[in-house]
Amino acid sequence: MTIIQHTKDAAAPRRVLYELLLVMAISVLLPLLVPGTELIALLVPVVYLLIEGRLRHQPIVTLGFNWRGIPAALVATWPFILLVSVGIQVVVPLLGAALWPDLLTHILARLPQMPAGQTSILFLLLILSTLGEEVVYRGFFQQRLGLFTGTTIAILLSSLVFGFAHWSQGNLALVAVDVGLVVVDSMLYGLIFARSRNLYVAWLA
Repeated sequence: MTIIQHTKDAAAPRRVLYELLLVMAISVLLPLLVPGTELIALLVPVVYLLIEGRLRHQPIVTLGFNWRGIPAALVATWPFILLVSVGIQVVVPLLGAALWPDLLTHILARLPQMPAGQTSILFLLLILSTLGEEVVYRGFFQQRLGLFTGTTIAILLSSLVFGFAHWSQGNLALVAVDVGLVVVDSMLYGLIFARSRNLYVAWLA
């Protein structure tokens, strides 16, 4: 059941859409206007979901948490998982290093850095932050937008928001290509989620 089905009054769908757009706007604009607030921007939708779940009795399972469906979802989406994990995460950086080294330098500069000897902490943070991103951008933004726009537009819009949330300082051409690659990356994750309806599979990818 969706949140719209859980809410009885006729104005509910419009109110849900307005709330969604407001949360999405905060997620995009906060990091752009106040650099260094990326984590806060990610937490705003999470807090919203927690409050909404309590007030509207929205089960967390509707976000796509489904342990039992993981094997079938992996079988259904493995080509896309391979594409995003090898094609994007390996091939693109290698091509970038060979064809446009400044782009790879820019991407590495915006990634979180930790002092030597603390890689386990960084790994844990990456695991938690990527789960948070999937909850927010796939389970919440994409799935909720899909109720109003359809799946294709929902994937595109949520991926654009995801891309601009990764905007960083630097040469405009480098930043634009970096954001564009993030958008393409996000669209593949969105496609994996749309086909599997399983948040864990998108996260594992």
